[in-house]
Amino acid sequence: MTRIQKFIICIVGLFWGMAATSHAQDLQFAKQKQVRKLLRLDKQGEVQTIINELYKSKGKANKKGETPASPAVKDSTEYYFLTGLLKQYQFEKENTKLYLKQKPDTVAYFSRLYEMVESFEHCYPNIEAMKKESDEVKGLLQQNKDNLMRAGNFYLAKQDMKNALRFFDKFVQLGDKELIAAPDTLFARAYYNCAYVAGQLENYDQALRYGNALIRRGVATEEVDLLICDAFSKLGRVDEWKEALQQAISRHPDHFYFYAALIDYYLANKANDKALKYADELLKNDPMSGIKNFVKGYVYQHIGDYRNAIIWQEICDRLTPGVVENLSALGFNYVAVAEEYNATLRGNHITPEAKKELTEYYSKAKYYLEKCRKKVPDQPQYWAPALYKVYYHLNDGEALDEIEEILHDED
Repeated sequence: MTRIQKFIICIVGLFWGMAATSHAQDLQFAKQKQVRKLLRLDKQGEVQTIINELYKSKGKANKKGETPASPAVKDSTEYYFLTGLLKQYQFEKENTKLYLKQKPDTVAYFSRLYEMVESFEHCYPNIEAMKKESDEVKGLLQQNKDNLMRAGNFYLAKQDMKNALRFFDKFVQLGDKELIAAPDTLFARAYYNCAYVAGQLENYDQALRYGNALIRRGVATEEVDLLICDAFSKLGRVDEWKEALQQAISRHPDHFYFYAALIDYYLANKANDKALKYADELLKNDPMSGIKNFVKGYVYQHIGDYRNAIIWQEICDRLTPGVVENLSALGFNYVAVAEEYNATLRGNHITPEAKKELTEYYSKAKYYLEKCRKKVPDQPQYWAPALYKVYYHLNDGEALDEIEEILHDED
């Protein structure tokens, strides 16, 4: 290294040291002791006046006598630090009411909490060199982290999603900046709450941001994947939605929803081979599941292969008897098979054997549809239309009249 290079490095170091010293001197907070003394005497108005006078604003004071901060205030570390002390004092006063069994103002309680946290968060990067103050700020943030979650839950219970998101998101921000420490499970809950509430607010991009952050943190639960898939769906980002469903399937091979969503999509888009592929995968993971056998039958039903649909749906009825949708589907499919068979006989003489086979199909349909009717007598959409065809072809006039009346009432 040349002498001139060494000289330049020394000069740079000298100026850097002078700048750091100057910065530290700028952060001596001349008003801090006065403000703390006034707060001990409960003179909040005087404290607010000191804060306002630090950086006078041209704005008019609000009803509480607080003057909006001017643009210069945005860069004032002391302003935010002293504001944080004031908001902390006000928060603690509301908190004291709980111990004195007085009725607290819950909204004010959480509002002061948020203002305190936001002020301290804003000034912290500039006070790290001030050990006493920085330790105090981090200690207060850590001490109140659970209150942020309580506030979020409070507003969530009130269905005030906007405020719920503010508090949950603040918890997440503090964690990301390492200003608070908490168990991973608590951070995961905060991220999930953010994703959920953002979805409720129809801010699906934000929901995705939180949901994907959870995935990166190794929290890939079924609930998280459901939120991500729903967000892609609501945004109309079909390719990403399909990819998210496929990833969810790889993580949760036994979860019904992700398969069903893809199956319905492929059926709607006439991609029957892909729909069957996912139905087969779903059943392969759990062949003794009645519902998953029903799904495979459902796919066959929707592509018009009624005989195969019956095979899988009858397995469902043996494994999980009495599923309304399955009973209804079986009745419909037996009627469909009967109609297909009858179409092959049209124009020809119907033999006794053919008539017997037709009767067997309609009798099977009657068996399942009447079982379905007993299950949900007040939901005729599951059984009445197909049962009407059954009674007509079995020449059951009295029952036919009853069903006809039910269908008329539905119209």
